[in-house]
This record gives sequence, C-alpha cells and structure tokens, in this order.
Amino acid sequence: MEPKIINFKNNIDIHYLKDNKYKTNFISVILTVPLNRETVTTNALIPAVLRRGTKRLDSMKKLEIEMEEMYGASLDCGLDKAGKNHVLKFYIETAKDEMVGENLFEKAIQNISEIILNPYLENGLFKEEYVVQEKKTLEILINDKINDKTSYARVRCIEEMFNNKDYGIYVYGYTDDLNKITNEMLYNQYVNILKTAKIDIFVYTNESEDNVKELFHKYFSNSYLEERKIIYNVENCFPTIKEKENIVNESLDINQGKLVIGATIENENEFTPYQKTIANAVLGVGANSKMFRYVREKEHLAYSAASSYIRNANTILIFAGIELNNYDKAVTVIKKQIDNMKKGEITAKELQDAKSVIINSYKTLFDEQYRIINYYINQCLSNSNVNIEETIKEIENVKMEDVIKVANSIKIDTIYYLKK
Repeated sequence: MEPKIINFKNNIDIHYLKDNKYKTNFISVILTVPLNRETVTTNALIPAVLRRGTKRLDSMKKLEIEMEEMYGASLDCGLDKAGKNHVLKFYIETAKDEMVGENLFEKAIQNISEIILNPYLENGLFKEEYVVQEKKTLEILINDKINDKTSYARVRCIEEMFNNKDYGIYVYGYTDDLNKITNEMLYNQYVNILKTAKIDIFVYTNESEDNVKELFHKYFSNSYLEERKIIYNVENCFPTIKEKENIVNESLDINQGKLVIGATIENENEFTPYQKTIANAVLGVGANSKMFRYVREKEHLAYSAASSYIRNANTILIFAGIELNNYDKAVTVIKKQIDNMKKGEITAKELQDAKSVIINSYKTLFDEQYRIINYYINQCLSNSNVNIEETIKEIENVKMEDVIKVANSIKIDTIYYLKK
C-alpha cells in the first residue's frame, strides 16, 4: 500500500491513500520551507497563531465547538525539521461519513483549509491579542527545553555538530528573536510561506479520488497558491567539518550525567538508508544491541543506552544516562563497540535481532492510521517513495558485509556531556 500522488496545483501534491480498514478520515497538510536562523522563530509562531481562529470561526473556542459538533474531531498543528528544511504540519481526523450519517469529510477539508488559508484577521493582519499570547506560549516552550535533560543534551549535541549549519537550528526558534517579530513581519512571512512552500496534502480515507480532488479544489484555493515558485532543499545536511573530535562539557544541577555522542557516516552515497538503519540498530536499538548489552548490562555504566539514525542529517546519535563519575569509562566502552563492529565482530544473531526489531517497528505502523501517514510524510521529506512493504524487504536483504562497511564509515564528530 502506498499513496497515489495527484498533482493538484502548481507544486502542490495530494498523496491519496484509500482504505476501508480504519473508522476515521485522516488529513495532513505539510508546508516545507528553508530552515534558517532568520526565519525559524517566525515560522514556529505561525501555526500557533493560525490555530487560534479563522475568518469563519474567529476564536479557538469556536473551533473547539466545531470539532465537538463533528463528533469529537481532532485538529492540531506541529513543527519538525528535515535536513535543511523547516516543516509546518497541520492535521485533522474525523469519523467516516457512514459512521455518523453526516458529511464530515467535506467539513474536515473545509476546516483545515480555512486554518491555513483563511485565518482571522483584523485590519489586514493577525489579531494582535493572539500574536501576543502565542509569543508568550512559544517563549515558555523554548525555555522549557532545558527541563527535559535527556532531550536537552541531544539538542545541544546536534547544535555543536551542526554549528552554523541549518540542521543545528532549534526547531522552535529562539527567545531573543521573539520581541523583534512584529505583527506585520509575521503576516508577511505567512504570505511568503504560501507563495514559496513545498505543499503536500496527505489524505487517508475511503472516499473516492474524484471526490477528494473536487473538495480540495472547492476549499483549498487562495490567490497566493496559483503562481508559486517553491524553495525546497532536497540535499541532506552535514555537520561542520572538524579536525578532531569536538569535546563539549556543560554543567547543570543534575543527578545523572547525560552523554551524547554524535557521529557522521562518511561516504554516505555508498550505502542505502536501510544498510545505515541496520548498522545503527546493531549498535544501539533494542535489548540485544551492543549499547544495551555491553554499556548497560555487562559494564553497568548506564541507566539507559541506545542510538538513533537521523536520515536527513546522515548522523548517528549515541546516548547514555550515566553515573556522573562514569564518563571516561562509558566513552571508552562505547568507542570499543564501534571499533568491534568495524572489525566485523558482529554475530549472525546480532544482525538478525537488529533486523527483527526494525521490521517489527514497521509492521506496527499498520496499527494506527496516523503512523502510516507519518511514514509517508517522512518518505516525502526524504525525497523517496518506497512503501512500507518494500522497506521491510529492503531491511531483510541487508547483509553482514553491508553493516561492516557502514560501521567503517562511522566517524565520531562530537562528544557532548551534561554533568553536575
């Protein structure tokens, strides 16, 4: 199963998935723009302000009542980053029409299109009260990143790895920039996004393709969408080149050290994303990975130990929550696991366990509709179009020699340690 891609308008695609399995319709609209320091905070503020009201429903309270009257439909927005791009996401989920005997699918398209294209304005700008309130909320959100020490350590490691590069920019922006944003600047950037964003609409429904196209033509219209020249970066982002490992220590009032090692995969074009995924899984995904078995279980150096592969940044992040005095030994043992992989010290069971944990994670996507949509959103943002079944086959076909070759291309870039 994979979406049928329908060219809807100039540089706007509808990714249409038809299935009767689920009881809801799920629609997601993704606006992708360049990620840069000058606009990241403004971009982060825009979805929150749009969510406050539309021309027809001019307050969040009225939107909430509308969702309640649509049998508890859910409407939300969010932010992400993919390589050199900033991603603005809008979602709506409703019961299928035949479940309730009403035309909720059309109402869903109407509401999500109005959120994005017909916001509530006063004197040609966003309502000032909404902008002021959402600035305060965003400021709290940005400042709160330090409260989750594990997440904070990962963000800091990425910032150090990608210093002065797009991917190092914090997805929610910076408090220093909030006070500089005027209502006029915010609205102008909103218009600029409509004119230049790569727009992808994901629709998971049992409605016919013709009905989907007809309804989006009816509601998803705006003069800014007609003549568009998108600005979209398809390339992966790479860390700032360093002559030697970048060692960063930072102190906070904590009881447990947070160690994050950021590594890049050299010669990236020699390997498929599936080979890199399995190499990372052997290293640090699941209870049979080297990080878990050796760093956590055998050496008792970490409360948690794992790694993750970031496809659009060609990066592996290795993280461990450790006793404050275990830093040196933990780094040594982690490096040893990478070196052992480079030497080919990987058992057939380790390889099979790595494949199993990844394949099972893909199979569980079918349990929930929004997870399938998110998979295809990530495929789209990676400039790929491989369905879930094909991905599983590719994972199954990864060989031992592939993993060893990837391991030999892993180069530690930054070692970040958050300590007391």
